[in-house]
Amino acid sequence: MFRLQLPRTVARKVTAATAALVLCLPTAAAPPALAQDEQLWGSATNRVGEQGPLRLSITDFSPRVAALHSTLTIKVQVHNTSDADISNVSLRLQRADALASSADARTILAEPESVFDVAGDFSAPIKLKAGETREITLKVPISAPTPEGLDITEAGTFPLLINANGRPVDDIDRLLAETRVLLPVTDPQATDAEPEPPADDETDGDTEAGDGDGSSDGAEDSTDNSDGPTRRGPVPFSLIWPISQPVPLVGGETGDAPASPNLILTDNSLADSLERGGRLDGLLTSLEKGFAGPDGQRLRESTCIAIDPETLDAISRMTRDYWIGTSRPSPVKASPRLRDSWGSTDDTDLTHMPASDSAAAWLNRLHNLTQDTCTLSLPWGGTDTSAVARVGDRELSMEALAAGQQTIGKHLNVQALPGVYLPAEGFVTSESTPLYSAATALNGTSPERAFEDRVDTGETTPPPPTPPEAAHGTTVLVADNTAITADGQTLQPGHSGVLVDGSRAFALPGTLAASLAATGRSPQTVAYSNLLGRYDFRIDSEAARMQTAIGTLFQSLTDSSDPRAAVVAAPPAGWDPRAGDAEDFMAAIRDAVDANLAEPTPLTDSITAAARDLDAGPVTPTDEIADPAPVSETLVEKAQMASREITDLTTIMSNDSNVALTRYEFTRPLRHDLLRSFTTLGRRNQLQSTDVQRHSEELSDQTLIMTRRLRNSVTLVAPGGVYTRATQLSPIAVLARNGLPLPVPAFVRVGVGDSVMEEKYEAAIPAKGAVTIQFTPKSGDDAESTPATNAPEGDRPRDSGENSHNLLLWLESPNGTPISQSVSISVQSGASVGVLAIVTLVIVTVGGFFAAKRSQYFRK
Repeated sequence: MFRLQLPRTVARKVTAATAALVLCLPTAAAPPALAQDEQLWGSATNRVGEQGPLRLSITDFSPRVAALHSTLTIKVQVHNTSDADISNVSLRLQRADALASSADARTILAEPESVFDVAGDFSAPIKLKAGETREITLKVPISAPTPEGLDITEAGTFPLLINANGRPVDDIDRLLAETRVLLPVTDPQATDAEPEPPADDETDGDTEAGDGDGSSDGAEDSTDNSDGPTRRGPVPFSLIWPISQPVPLVGGETGDAPASPNLILTDNSLADSLERGGRLDGLLTSLEKGFAGPDGQRLRESTCIAIDPETLDAISRMTRDYWIGTSRPSPVKASPRLRDSWGSTDDTDLTHMPASDSAAAWLNRLHNLTQDTCTLSLPWGGTDTSAVARVGDRELSMEALAAGQQTIGKHLNVQALPGVYLPAEGFVTSESTPLYSAATALNGTSPERAFEDRVDTGETTPPPPTPPEAAHGTTVLVADNTAITADGQTLQPGHSGVLVDGSRAFALPGTLAASLAATGRSPQTVAYSNLLGRYDFRIDSEAARMQTAIGTLFQSLTDSSDPRAAVVAAPPAGWDPRAGDAEDFMAAIRDAVDANLAEPTPLTDSITAAARDLDAGPVTPTDEIADPAPVSETLVEKAQMASREITDLTTIMSNDSNVALTRYEFTRPLRHDLLRSFTTLGRRNQLQSTDVQRHSEELSDQTLIMTRRLRNSVTLVAPGGVYTRATQLSPIAVLARNGLPLPVPAFVRVGVGDSVMEEKYEAAIPAKGAVTIQFTPKSGDDAESTPATNAPEGDRPRDSGENSHNLLLWLESPNGTPISQSVSISVQSGASVGVLAIVTLVIVTVGGFFAAKRSQYFRK
């Protein structure tokens, strides 16, 4: 459910009504795909100024948080994108009324220009040549009356619009460009005042008997204070800081031991991000400066670093040699003989990269930051857990949610926060909800151990129910408008509700999360954001979008009607701000603390307090998610097929105490490929989305191809042509090969016609080796058989004569599952034993007769 805040002007009412009608349209009634995508991305907006020949870009905004009676300074670059000169170019600052709630924070940025009806003077006009860029500085007093100032006399969050007018060739002066931001304004005098104490839960507002005179004072009097808004205590505040980046890993990787497999990347973007000024470097630098600045220790205590375990694992592997290329060597390719390798070339074309010192230094910095800071594990590779749930594979789900705990502990030597999850997509569904409790239920058990236990016990789907204690110890952080209470309302930010399996949903301020998602170099249109607030975020500069997020933060801190409800700022995985913008956001948090609006609070305290004091009762996930780039059903179906085949491949192998590698570790990276194909990183960025979805399809195909290549490396090789035996008792010899790094226990099964012989011929195939199996199948009436229901598909062999048999051979696992493709051979046997015995008797008789006759002749 999306909460729509009705505006106060007629223009805003018309816009809201139109968008609300769009929101109410069911999916089945949606326009054609292309039009629907444009609608979900918010391409059609009321921002008419974006269509003009000028482009405005805010490069500096100071101060980010303004005080009453101060001066606002904004530096704006004006770029003439046309091929003609534009004269009379001038800028004007306009504002709208203060936000009534944070629900307006996104929608106001997509409203018509006329809503910003408080306007200042235009700047001195200039002329811009074709393609020219100039910088203009606007200085405006905050509290001075218009047109000299903004006429802001009370604290609040105010929407600002910078209007660029000009005169194109042979035209008139008109609006040619615009850009928008939110400006939080504080009252320094109110900050120094004594805050109002929190209301007592035990009272209903009446005066207690001990007051003596029976008069009503306190909260009621302060509410009616005509001098200004009521002051109250600060709101608990927690910050989640995501560390995540797409890993350009070449698909089809398999595990190795005792060390990790060779890291093969398609490009060196991850290494570039670790260099000074790179994205991941900037995220750590911002944290380090924030923790070292004023109130740094309190800020550290209220911050939880959310780490993508795949990003962490890949960077750790980069501390050793790695490679850049587009393909990887086959793990089942046999080593060629020397004479076969003469003149051959390696078709993988890999470029060797030395161990990265930047990766080692970055890991050391992250290690130091996490030792005294809360740490949270994100889903593996930023995968969409709701899509993973649709696959229905237990191992895939646990790799997505539970494997990160081990990875973070291994590389950083810290314990990630148990039982707390932040979905990369920002919400849960009825299908995905049980997965989080199941991950908690592992309770330190690795997904591998859980898999082996399941195989040992012969457990099959559906999985057993999650123990109640595990569900009760699970909290999922979701956007507030994606969880619905029993009375049909959205879960309020900072409140907690009980999901159907007994786990809890903790509500994040969705508007704040959506504003943070829209910042940085790769702005995201999150699926839970209000359709009214969607537009092409590139219209506004990175500095402008960060300023809007800061304004949304301040409005979110003043929204709550209950001072116990925590505001948790949680940018999504893949958050991509520049270091300077991220530092500005950290500085704004300190400003909120100084303004007595926020009280730094550990995330665990915020979650615990919500469950104890702000329990909303049962909640259900909403189905009204307007996702601009969902994981397709086709991709889910491919993952279902691949995950089944990965599990089959894993189970045909057996662990060997003499081999460090286990069967689960060998196939585990293939599951990670599937998780990476569901990634949210870049998926909901309008420019990157198409490429991300295409790469997801390619990665899914690569995973399936590699899985089948590995499976087909276990083969049965039979002699070609006709296999001739001296007698029916002579054995048949076949060769079983195994290209996998672990043994494959198997049996040779024999089919004749439409039946399968009861006999099984053991074939324990060694790792990366072969074994010859000799067997003598029974024939004729002595052969016991059953219908060939388990035989692999193929042509059924038919007998071609009394002493000739067509046999169908294949490898089968101990549990009766066919392993290899079937092979057909024609067996030609010599005379039977009975015939040979008769012939021998005849020869002996005849020979004896002639011997006797010859003896009688000589006696004569």
